[in-house]
Amino acid sequence: MTSPIAYVPPAPRARRAELLQLVFGFAPAQILHTLVELGVPEAISDRSVAIEDLAEATGTEPRSLRRLLRAAASLGLVYHLGSDTVQLSARGALLRPDVPGSVRNLVVLWAGDNSWQAWGRLDWSVRTGRPAYETVTGAPFFDYLDDHPEDSAVFDRAMTETTMIAAPGIAAAVNLWAASTVADIGGGNGVLLAKLLETNGHVKGILFDRPASTAAAAARFAAEGLTERVTVVSGDFFEEVPPGADVYLLKSVLHDWNDDEARTILTNCAAAMAEHATLLIIEPVVPDTDDQLVRERFMVISDLNMMVCTGGVERTVADFGALLADCGLAVTGLTRCEPPSNLSVIHVRHR
Repeated sequence: MTSPIAYVPPAPRARRAELLQLVFGFAPAQILHTLVELGVPEAISDRSVAIEDLAEATGTEPRSLRRLLRAAASLGLVYHLGSDTVQLSARGALLRPDVPGSVRNLVVLWAGDNSWQAWGRLDWSVRTGRPAYETVTGAPFFDYLDDHPEDSAVFDRAMTETTMIAAPGIAAAVNLWAASTVADIGGGNGVLLAKLLETNGHVKGILFDRPASTAAAAARFAAEGLTERVTVVSGDFFEEVPPGADVYLLKSVLHDWNDDEARTILTNCAAAMAEHATLLIIEPVVPDTDDQLVRERFMVISDLNMMVCTGGVERTVADFGALLADCGLAVTGLTRCEPPSNLSVIHVRHR
């Protein structure tokens, strides 16, 4: 004898449906990743393509590809022209590597196998306080990248994609009228520094990062005619930071590291900074209240991503204040960057 199906009142039913959507939240990320891994966005490009032809171009089984594309259409990534032809939407076009605003490498990085498996061990990170990424790859995040050049290149391109999106908002939020030299610490391949030099013609720059990044930065500055205005320095911010700048930048650096490691970086910055110098920390700032967290959900997801992958942390204003105080520094102001960036500029001086 079977039990009668219990009646579910409308409100609980709606809440249950919302939770089930969260349960299947893994699917959109893997749809994006699969499209990119199969090369579907590039194969479609800026034209309409028959699904049979697309299957041949991507080495996929036509019926299975059709089902994947149907799911992609539900996410607004493609649309069907009839039953057998598809075209990328404006959103889906951002999965191509050759368009402004591309997020292709971000998809490869954060929805790829290593990150995916690490997130599957989120419970381990919560229990131990350590990044699960190490249990997947056998090495800390950045050590793994050092030993795997292809993955390191994906990471660098993903960070470039992020910075290119955020750079205009950062440039608008950063006032450099009184500065003569700006040092971008951990500045990667120079995207942000190049933008700041472009918008502040009186400023010279110092780009400081690991040798693998500084080579690409030097090439970027040469291509943009900025070589005479930039000094490129290779090094390790855990050991020292170059002196001589009026303004120091740490963009998306501290959130990669735990508090002890962040203190080391900040202490080295403080040692390099003259008494009049300013440090600008450019990162997401986690809100303090639940209603803000609902609006800024990406920040807390990013915080868990740091915990699982790098061992780092997204911080509140109070968190930054405590870290800085330990290093003889203090927050003097905060400026929110314009959308679509979720970054803030934290203004810091010697105490």
